[in-house]
Amino acid sequence: MPNPSHHAEVIHPPNERKALEWIAALGADGLPYRLVRRDAGWILLVPAGEADQAWATIHATEEVNRGWPPRMVRGDDKPGLAHPLWSGLWGAGFIAMVFICFGPYSPGNSWLRAGAVDSEAIAGGQWWRGVTALTLHADFSHMASNFLFLTIIGGSVCRILGVGVGWGLILASGFIGNTTLGLLASHQHLAVGASTASFGALGLLTMNQVVENFRQFGGWKSVWSRVWIPLLAGFALLGFLGSGPNSDIAAHGFGFVAGLFLAIPVSIPKTRRASPWLQDVFKVGTVVLIMFAWHSAIQFANVE
Repeated sequence: MPNPSHHAEVIHPPNERKALEWIAALGADGLPYRLVRRDAGWILLVPAGEADQAWATIHATEEVNRGWPPRMVRGDDKPGLAHPLWSGLWGAGFIAMVFICFGPYSPGNSWLRAGAVDSEAIAGGQWWRGVTALTLHADFSHMASNFLFLTIIGGSVCRILGVGVGWGLILASGFIGNTTLGLLASHQHLAVGASTASFGALGLLTMNQVVENFRQFGGWKSVWSRVWIPLLAGFALLGFLGSGPNSDIAAHGFGFVAGLFLAIPVSIPKTRRASPWLQDVFKVGTVVLIMFAWHSAIQFANVE
């Protein structure tokens, strides 16, 4: 009986998983092979004339897959993963409390009218609207959807960056998104809701994972690089969740992009969690900014 390895290069995969990966790579390159079972495992038989190309394909496959899948890290071993998910309830609970106190937005209420996004008013210098509008909602379902979004996505941001820095940057992304929209709108634009900050949180989370993938796998020039996967997923979620009926698509987009850029300086350091004192500074600063914004809105409403 002829030896099946006659005039063939014999390649020994270290295990069955590698055997499957290698034959997939050889098949994708159109290289001939035979997979043969031996007592010690599987072997690959490649025609001698194709051996160099087969080995080049296998080496390229191993290089691309180096470090994949990533090693699972316990939350208490990795900086930035210690905060529980309920940290998202700090911001989500606040917008629920405001809704309970003020109810749904009504233009007949002078305080609420002074707190809504109004592009002409923002362009005229009423800066506080970019903050106060994030705490107002048109109805219960509007508030509930943002409550859920911020609990999950906002909580994830806080687990990585900490409660103070996390909520500070989420608020900042919402403020930047609302203000940018107010300044660029070509006609009067009125809006309320925490959605701009919600998608800002999504932008923060997206860019954080982009940086993490770059740190682990490197390379961004190929369109197939893992660095781009979180960014594509983030834009896909923005399109899927942020473009429904009655959605303020422009505000969602500005908030998302603001979150992407705000995440860059805090995601690049390997230790992303800021020191406790800085977390406290951001916590106090976030609360003070919201209180001062509402104080300005109420003063304006009372004078108006």
